[in-house]
Amino acid sequence: MNLQSLIKLDQQLLLWFNNHQTDFLNHFFTLYTGKVAWIFAAVVILFVIIKNYKKESIWILGVLVLTLVLTDQISNVVKYAVERPRPTREPALQGLVMPVFGNLSSKYGFFSAHAANSFAYALFTTLLFKRRVYGVVIFLWAAINAYTRMYLGVHYPGDILVGTAVGLLLAALTFTLLTKVFLRKKTLVKISPRDLNYIFVALGSTILILAFISILRAYVV
Repeated sequence: MNLQSLIKLDQQLLLWFNNHQTDFLNHFFTLYTGKVAWIFAAVVILFVIIKNYKKESIWILGVLVLTLVLTDQISNVVKYAVERPRPTREPALQGLVMPVFGNLSSKYGFFSAHAANSFAYALFTTLLFKRRVYGVVIFLWAAINAYTRMYLGVHYPGDILVGTAVGLLLAALTFTLLTKVFLRKKTLVKISPRDLNYIFVALGSTILILAFISILRAYVV
């Protein structure tokens, strides 16, 4: 399959994801993809890290922040180097892509920083917490976050796949740095069921609140 065939397939898949919109999902995915909505869950995860690692948590949080900064900035550099227009700004797709609430987003979209950040965060914290069930949940959260970008029409599936790969690779590298350099004498802690419940309550309550607000906006207000 040549490059033009891949681009055509990428566009067709994007249109399929983007053209199955509902009023509820328009509101829900717009909220879900925002960073502010997840502050409560992030604070709870921060609490769990500090609770389990005490003084060493400063190194963990520092490397985690470094991971997310790297994924974000590498994405920005690549976007302006490649200059691939987002679906909402692609002349060939005008009238076909349906931007939700008229949001066209910025000019270029390759690759997705949302996907890179989400999957980097998911892998890093999964390796840190050493709980398989947490990994399943947080990777599902990341996958939905990545899906929202296609639903909203601001990223192609190819943008998501590359962003996911970059995020996973960077998280694997930075987590190795963390364990080999900063936590050499510290054994990783398997978080307790109680701490796991704290995180799940934070994630679950956030999703329920987003769903409730979306129902109000779509069908009541």
